[in-house]
Amino acid sequence: MIVKRTGLLAALMTALSAGAIATAVFAQSDPLANCKYYTKTTGDFEQGLKHCQAAVEKYPDDPEARFYAAWCMAETGQWEDAWTSFHWLIERKDSDDKNTRKHADLADKQALFYYQTHFNRGLELVKAEEYEEAYAEFDIATKIYPEKIDAYLNRGFTETQRDDLDAALASFETALSLDPEHEQAPLYYWDALNLKLKELRSADARDTVAIADVTEKLRGILNALVAEGSQVESEDRAAAHLQLADFAFAEGDNETALEHVTKATEIAPEKIAELYNIGIEFYNNDDYGPATQALKTVMDQIDDETDPIWLKALYVVGLSCLYTSDYDGCIDAFDQLIEIEPDNKDYYIKRGTAHAKKGNQEQASQDIMKWEEMKEAEVTGTSE
Repeated sequence: MIVKRTGLLAALMTALSAGAIATAVFAQSDPLANCKYYTKTTGDFEQGLKHCQAAVEKYPDDPEARFYAAWCMAETGQWEDAWTSFHWLIERKDSDDKNTRKHADLADKQALFYYQTHFNRGLELVKAEEYEEAYAEFDIATKIYPEKIDAYLNRGFTETQRDDLDAALASFETALSLDPEHEQAPLYYWDALNLKLKELRSADARDTVAIADVTEKLRGILNALVAEGSQVESEDRAAAHLQLADFAFAEGDNETALEHVTKATEIAPEKIAELYNIGIEFYNNDDYGPATQALKTVMDQIDDETDPIWLKALYVVGLSCLYTSDYDGCIDAFDQLIEIEPDNKDYYIKRGTAHAKKGNQEQASQDIMKWEEMKEAEVTGTSE
């Protein structure tokens, strides 16, 4: 029998359609093959991801499905999901199955590749002081390999540069949770806590609860830095002692403050200038009691009346006494200053004010007259 031409064509079309259907059925039944094809062969990661996710759903314990799915997720910017899949494999590095071990090793290398690529970009951007862009790179690095501490430290640094202190503190806290013994993490955290405390103290409306919380965190990190066996450098340990002294002065615990000051100056004698700055900060914030104690401690440690810091400390002690109605303390301070520098007219008006407030009118008049004579001499250019 001869088949008519139209019948032959119809038969061929039917055969082709059956073949197409068979191919489609095969593709649907083998998502892993399609996953690998689009990922390895065509580099179409978006298309590959659909098949890889289907493969993981169908073969949840298949190492290839997990690896290629993670690869596609990373290439399409789904960093956290990529890490979940990579990590599933990395946790199975010691598997008895050779194929699982192979893909676990590949997963670790691939995750590290993405991590290092974005981490290095972040470093270059930091060098260029492009902190917004650097932050984005370090943020990706924390997502693609969240067990690497350096990405959190650098992300936290860029967050401080962006004045996002709460985010920076969270980054440093995560870093410390990953490695409490890390040498640099406590120092980054310390700096950020100090910035946060300064921000809170300078606010128009003081949040005393937040200040207390940050202060307590600071105290914890400082105690760790000065603890026996701490690996921080001596200069940092001395600075930590001084800040603990700062807290103790503020709380009226002068004995503990002195202990910390003594340890700080034993480690680094030059740190006495920082203690002076602590006293001045108290003074500028109208905390005259702690200011007086801190500055008197500075004077005791220096014990040299010719030292400029000693003289400045005594001057501010005298002012603090004046503002807290400790007129005897004020007079005593300016008595000493006048004996050392009798040509400083400012000392006389300050001592005269204290005498006047105490009711010593004769001594007050003498000091005020002396101040007026010295002021007049400056104007006319004459001298005694």
